[in-house]
Amino acid sequence: MNEKLHPHISHGKIFGTYLQVFDYDWGFQDDFMGMAALSPRELGVNKATEIALTLTEHNEPGEESMGQIFLTVTLIPRSIEEKEIVS
Repeated sequence: MNEKLHPHISHGKIFGTYLQVFDYDWGFQDDFMGMAALSPRELGVNKATEIALTLTEHNEPGEESMGQIFLTVTLIPRSIEEKEIVS
């Protein structure tokens, strides 16, 4: 999967992105597998970073794990202003 996620940047602050993971069922409803938060602060700018996110039902501390998802993520600022915020 090669998707672009756009974290929200407002007033000089960067906010994370929530990921919801579903399985794919051909002909049936896809099943919710869990959710996790991805914080851009954990990523290097213009550098591929391998991360493991723990999936939970509501993404709350102390929740039981529903599994993990492994990603390679690259944070690429869209402007000079965004680059200054995330650096």
